Amino acid sequence: MSLRVMGWEEEAAKITELPKEYKGEKVDKWAVGYISLAYQKGILDDVDMMYFKPLDHALRHEVAKYVVRALGYEKEAQKNMNKKLPFVDASLVPQGSVGYIYLMNEFGLMVGDNQKRINPLGTMNRAEMATLFSRVDDKVDTGKDKTVSGEITRIYDDRILVKVKDKTEVFYLDDRVRVYEDNGRIDIDDIKIGSKVKLEIKNDKVVFIEVVDRFDDEKIITKYTGIVRDISKTKPYRLVIQAETMVILFEVVDDVEVSFRNKRGTFSNIEKEDKVTVTVDRINRVIRVEVDRRI
Repeated sequence: MSLRVMGWEEEAAKITELPKEYKGEKVDKWAVGYISLAYQKGILDDVDMMYFKPLDHALRHEVAKYVVRALGYEKEAQKNMNKKLPFVDASLVPQGSVGYIYLMNEFGLMVGDNQKRINPLGTMNRAEMATLFSRVDDKVDTGKDKTVSGEITRIYDDRILVKVKDKTEVFYLDDRVRVYEDNGRIDIDDIKIGSKVKLEIKNDKVVFIEVVDRFDDEKIITKYTGIVRDISKTKPYRLVIQAETMVILFEVVDDVEVSFRNKRGTFSNIEKEDKVTVTVDRINRVIRVEVDRRI
């Protein structure tokens, strides 16, 4: 799920071998690339490589860890490992997962149930995973897949009318559109007129609808793709890229993650005129750079 949300599916599909560090259980062929790329991206670590069980259901605290790592907030999670969590079952959260659960709650991705329980040692059912998927999609701007928030004004068999800001728009429904509310799947006819919804759109059709209480448009991360026009390789690092008609100056975190087509690199390996995709955090600092060339 984490790789799909970050737009790394195509990259994973090209990988055919597991990392040499992998000592876990047998992996189906289709999953090899996902596990390898997840390890390269730091979503899975050396411990995961030793004991990974691909057929086991991930526990909720483990899902939190994988999502936070995929978003690039591993170091922030480590800084928050001693935070007090606002859940009645907080004592059940493994000590090494506190920071991940804390950030997932701060981001509005895992907020607990109506009894203030997070159930960290439980597994996530399909409805909960789908809802989490939608929330992460809504907060991660990868420049791919479209998400829309608005209020339902009319429902037809093949389309819905949604008020987006001050304009009513028509959205056509995929034949297999999934609809969720309060972590449970519902029928599209159960949506009430006036309900607030978040839509996920692919190939010009709505494939996912979540009924929500309120909208939260804050992005956890945003991606930009462009050409490097200037770069400062002494601290504080800075990077200027041209994305279409925009020229943008970014501050860069000291421990920025840099990857090339064939392997990881360092910020000093980046050159002017490189084509890059940068991932920026909530305060617009570059936390990851993907360079479209080999070194």
